[in-house]
Amino acid sequence: TNVLHLPRTRSDHYPILVNLKPQHSCPSPIIFRLEKFWLKHPSFASLVDRVWNNPNKPFPDTTKQFSELVSSWSSETFENIFKKIRKILNRLKGIQSSLQNHHSTFLDQLEISLQAEYNHVLNQEKDL
Repeated sequence: TNVLHLPRTRSDHYPILVNLKPQHSCPSPIIFRLEKFWLKHPSFASLVDRVWNNPNKPFPDTTKQFSELVSSWSSETFENIFKKIRKILNRLKGIQSSLQNHHSTFLDQLEISLQAEYNHVLNQEKDL
């Protein structure tokens, strides 16, 4: 069985859909998507050249190798953007809280640096 809680629309109760014979489907394969912000990274072009400059390799093998290599490169090069945003915001909150209690030139500079990093990550998120 499968139980699905539907959104309430006309009443203050949430309707429930109970499916006694759910259809099982195979999980769909992950679709490769080229991310716009990859193009702005300086090492991306050399990564593309490394994979696609082998004319003897069959096209399906090259595309598979490229998607695997780029996916791995992306996860190593770019942290999860949403996690990175939360991390920066938490650090900024702590710095700003500390600056309310006492002045620190180091914390002022760190705050400016984190705000610049935050804006950079927001641009990556926009591209994503």
